[in-house]
Amino acid sequence: MTAIDKTADKNVAIHRNWFALYAASDMTDVHPILDNATFRMCANKRELALTEAMSAFTEAYAARHETLIEHKVLRRQGFKSIDYFTENGMSLLPPDEYRRIRQLVGKTRPQCEFLVGGFDLMGIGHVFKQDNSGPAQCFDEPGWWAIGCGEGEAIGALEFQAHRLGFDKDCTEAMCVYHLLSAKFTAECNRLVGRNTFVTCHAFNKPIRFMSEHSTETVREAWERSAIPKMPKGVVRRIPRMLVTRRQVEHHHKTMEDLERKIFGRRLQKRIDADRETTG
Repeated sequence: MTAIDKTADKNVAIHRNWFALYAASDMTDVHPILDNATFRMCANKRELALTEAMSAFTEAYAARHETLIEHKVLRRQGFKSIDYFTENGMSLLPPDEYRRIRQLVGKTRPQCEFLVGGFDLMGIGHVFKQDNSGPAQCFDEPGWWAIGCGEGEAIGALEFQAHRLGFDKDCTEAMCVYHLLSAKFTAECNRLVGRNTFVTCHAFNKPIRFMSEHSTETVREAWERSAIPKMPKGVVRRIPRMLVTRRQVEHHHKTMEDLERKIFGRRLQKRIDADRETTG
């Protein structure tokens, strides 16, 4: 199930049982990677294992990365490929120029990320992320993830729901839809996350189902009534008295120690007197 911002078409089918969400600061990188990954995943016209799907996306991302480096940096400097630069760059260029180009190469990478979900050969669901940090990362545990501008807010909300509201992979489909929408609504506190939301539900070898905008707003209204915490006014009024200085704390501890001394001292003296009377 996905819940995403509708400001762009961010949910793309790349195989009959796999789909991708994307977030990008440069849209020109997105479709070359998606096309490459789709070709790799659909080439054999069969279901895929998780490792095959992850490898297809990693290879597609790496191919785009290499193309950007060669065309934006190396060919402009007279090098026809990364291999040629690696083998000959140091000997052909002055040290400062070689280091400058190396720095440009290091900074040139696709400016997009993908969250990919789908079902393997056995119909088991998986989710993984592909970005410019390296190979694809699997998130089968916890079974959910988020990308984009509101990633931190959404993940924080989902972690809270997992910890306090029982959100996990054993939830019913309806509960998962609510939890994910709740995380999306929470992420809207980030000003870069839009209000419009597009919901899709995926199942193995079954048609994709969608939630209408009206239904999404119905869930939002219920969430606003019940899920947004209310301010506990009673405890808020008590908070000023809870804030104390170090001197007040020390005074309180000393008062308690004196009180304990008096109480236990009296009890001890009574016990001693009682023992004396018994002995006498």
